[in-house]
Amino acid sequence: MKNYLTICIFLTTQICFAQVPDYFSYQGWLTDADGNSLVNKTAIFNVHIAGDELGQEVLYSETQEITTDQNGIFNLVVGRGQASINSFEEIKWHERIPFIGIEYDLQNGQGVKSLGFQKFQIVPLCHFAKNLICIDGFDGLPGPPGPPGEQGAPGPAGPQGATGGPGPQGATGPDGDPGIPVTEMLSQSPGAVAGRIYLDDGTNREDSKPGLRYYTGQTWIDL
Repeated sequence: MKNYLTICIFLTTQICFAQVPDYFSYQGWLTDADGNSLVNKTAIFNVHIAGDELGQEVLYSETQEITTDQNGIFNLVVGRGQASINSFEEIKWHERIPFIGIEYDLQNGQGVKSLGFQKFQIVPLCHFAKNLICIDGFDGLPGPPGPPGEQGAPGPAGPQGATGGPGPQGATGPDGDPGIPVTEMLSQSPGAVAGRIYLDDGTNREDSKPGLRYYTGQTWIDL
């Protein structure tokens, strides 16, 4: 039967006091391939803290022998195990957010199984350098958007753009109504034809003023 590890909750955050414990808690749930809890099972756990998700840059490693409880829950106290690479105190939490990887061996002949590496959701410790430094964790969820700010003053007018080219010629409009014809001013009648009208310069009019004259067929009359 295959075994695998389901991580329920891990990393209890330590509070920064004048003296900080060099460990943190890591809790998980051990089940078989069918999801049944492996109760009261003893396993050898290898804990690795690395600078990359492939576990190639190992910062610290330790080994612990832990027995699950009646529900298949196990508790690791990382930093209290048997160190195999470096020491827990040498981890530089302030330089990066590291990855944690878990390997386990149920000592049932199936060998060591790896769960891979996952990034810490929080950095669990406060770190002492020259002064006490609390290590930042991941950014939290973004807050709700704030109200819109006041409208700013209008900016200065930009420079006038270049004059555009002439547009296309429009369609030809309809013809207008005929205008009043221009009548030449004469000093004598153009001919005695009944119904003819002409503009006299005053020479032949009784009032000696420019005006129209009309021929009735028998005589000219001033209009």
